[in-house]
Amino acid sequence: MLKLVRRGKKGVFQIIGTVAGQRVRESTGVASQEHAEVIRAKREAALLEEATWGKRYTATFSEAVNLYAQKGGSPRYVEPLNLHFGKWRMDLMTDLEVSKFATKQYPDVQPQTLDRQVYTPLIAIWHVAQEAKLCGHHDFKRPMKPDRQAVEYAKDDYLSKILPASTQRLQAAVLLMSFTGARGTETCNVSDENGDVDWEARTVLLRKTKNGRPRLLPLAPLLYEKMLPLKGTKGPLFGFKQRFSLNQALERAANRAKVPYLSSHKIGRHSAAARLLGEGYTLKEIQEALGWSPKSLPMIAEIYGHLEQKRVDQALREADTKLAQLMDLGGNVERFQKGRKE
Repeated sequence: MLKLVRRGKKGVFQIIGTVAGQRVRESTGVASQEHAEVIRAKREAALLEEATWGKRYTATFSEAVNLYAQKGGSPRYVEPLNLHFGKWRMDLMTDLEVSKFATKQYPDVQPQTLDRQVYTPLIAIWHVAQEAKLCGHHDFKRPMKPDRQAVEYAKDDYLSKILPASTQRLQAAVLLMSFTGARGTETCNVSDENGDVDWEARTVLLRKTKNGRPRLLPLAPLLYEKMLPLKGTKGPLFGFKQRFSLNQALERAANRAKVPYLSSHKIGRHSAAARLLGEGYTLKEIQEALGWSPKSLPMIAEIYGHLEQKRVDQALREADTKLAQLMDLGGNVERFQKGRKE
């Protein structure tokens, strides 16, 4: 069993001994014998429980988080979870406890936010821990999401109105976002000083993207023409240090053009995806073209699927066009209609 040994006359206590064949020699971190005894008793109980029921029933959430980090998991939104549940045994983490944490940590937010910032990282950590047999299976119930509304995006007629009301730098930024799907922050980070623009090859390199992988963007002729006067610019190529200032400029331009304000995301990413869908590209091709990860395909389908459906519906409506033209050229339409009546 475990016993306490003090290091020096007033030093901290150490836990020393063997439980169920497992040797222990570790510090309690406290010099109070009363507190050290509590720590010793808890440690001994945990080792006995682990020996009886197995590691999977006694692993703590912090152990799972450490393993998740070692496996290369994203640290995004993990810290609040670890601060709250770190010392919890994983078998005690129920849906109710997770829901209570989510409500307290992120009050007054949309279900999508709770899903992204609580349940997505939690479930990812749990899967890694389960594969390592640190815990059993658990299906955490994600928050119910409202039906997604049809995505709003800037069509070409909108761009034709806002561009004349924009400064030269804003015009170039709008076209870059709309033609390539570059995000607002990615657009603000473009710098000629850093060699992001290859003027001879007519490309722009986005070094920092949301998924961490650089994107090399080819420049359409109109976009290249609008960007060329900015060659040699010091600092941000388009003059915006952050997305907030870019959106402010878009709002001012919309007011001047007397059109509704659309954010950089609606003018850029949504607009680019809608344009590609309208030109007949599939959701998979759009995922690759706009730099989403393969795992994002279900999300892309959820956001833009209705646009693809419109294109499919239109194709079905026009399915007879070519056949009708061929029959008309051959003088067969009238005979076909006559034969159908007979």
